[in-house]
Amino acid sequence: MKPKPVDRPSTTRAVFAHRRNDDGTFDSICPTCFETIAQAVREPDLQDVEDGHICNPFLLEHYRPLSEDAKYRKETHATPLPSHLH
Repeated sequence: MKPKPVDRPSTTRAVFAHRRNDDGTFDSICPTCFETIAQAVREPDLQDVEDGHICNPFLLEHYRPLSEDAKYRKETHATPLPSHLH
C-alpha cells in the first residue's frame, strides 16, 4: 500500500534554500523534507517546481527525529556564548 504524500497547508509557503553549483546551475532544497527538488540554469525557473512540491512522507519520517532532537537541544541545552562574543 503506497502512502499518501504529505502536503503543506496552502496558506503558508515554504522558503526553499537555493544552492549555486560549480557549473552555474541552481538547486532548490525543500526546508521540510530536505530533498533537492529541482535544478535550473536560471534561479527564477525554480519557482514553479517549488510551488508544486509535495514532500515525500518517507523523507519526513526519516528526518523527523533529527528536527525533534535539534528542537529539544535548543530548548533545554542551550550552550552559552563564549565571553569574548558577548
